[in-house]
Amino acid sequence: MKIISMVPQQRFTTTGMIIPKHMNFIFIDTQDESEVVKLCKGADYLMVASGTTFLSGDAIRKLDTIKLIQLDGAGFEKVDFETAAECGLPVANNAGANAVMVAECTIGMIIALQRRFIMADTLIKQKKYPELYKKFITEGISDLSDKKVGIIGLGAIGSELARMLLVHKTEVFYYDIVWRTAEQEKELGVSRATFDEIIETCDIISIHTPLTDLTRNMINEQVLLRMKSSAIFINTSRGQTVDQAALARVLETGHLAGVGIDTMHPEPPDEEHPYINLSPTAAARLMLTPHVAGITIGAFKNMLQGCIANFDRAEAGMPLKSVVNGIPNARKI
Repeated sequence: MKIISMVPQQRFTTTGMIIPKHMNFIFIDTQDESEVVKLCKGADYLMVASGTTFLSGDAIRKLDTIKLIQLDGAGFEKVDFETAAECGLPVANNAGANAVMVAECTIGMIIALQRRFIMADTLIKQKKYPELYKKFITEGISDLSDKKVGIIGLGAIGSELARMLLVHKTEVFYYDIVWRTAEQEKELGVSRATFDEIIETCDIISIHTPLTDLTRNMINEQVLLRMKSSAIFINTSRGQTVDQAALARVLETGHLAGVGIDTMHPEPPDEEHPYINLSPTAAARLMLTPHVAGITIGAFKNMLQGCIANFDRAEAGMPLKSVVNGIPNARKI
């Protein structure tokens, strides 16, 4: 089978993954849609990089030999999957392949913000150790035990986060458009809550939803101001689930104890981006990472294995895994 890959060959080298002999991978280094379409002529499958590859409906209509568009990660909002469905072309992602890794990053952000590691590191390097120590002893340092944690989106990542929080003796609540069974909730140690209940009562709030019309800017200024002033807010989903300018304004008011952001829009941020133009006081409560929560070597390996397995399913005529546009089997050409 001939596979056009917009995921770089280096990914295989880094993870130690061996390309199966029955698969002919052709690696391309372009984001130009006309070039992608041209290079896909005669190919069977197209593998694209989740979160970074744009694929419009016009381009998808021209992929006349492609049987499956396979995303390496979970995000699929940059591929016109609806047009693909109209063409009978399945689009599949790798939901859950990096769930543990993103949950680990979320836990790390929560603890770092609670313990004010950024402030500690900065002030110690400024030779202000005594002042910092006195401040922390006087004000106290928060921990996870007995905190109320709200998870918005209890998919693969949200579920892994809930499992990790169990050992910290937190109260975990979740909101989702699909409720879990009572047995699943018991296994994860979570309780149902409305969106408003999570926003208004939880000490820590973490988003784990895909970017859709329903979730775009769902965390706006009104929502942020309804959070506890002492709350910690984490976003490792997609940058556009949050009104970024509003979050910057709220941080400038002194509201929220800490914010952890792994995803922003655009990426990389331009010079005018509100997150990187904060006052020093507001910036000290904001932790930024460059969309790397789920791209560990282990996650990359899981992603590649998932892609390869789906290509084999397609060739065998079996139902595909993690289809996002309702087309269960590879297109017949």
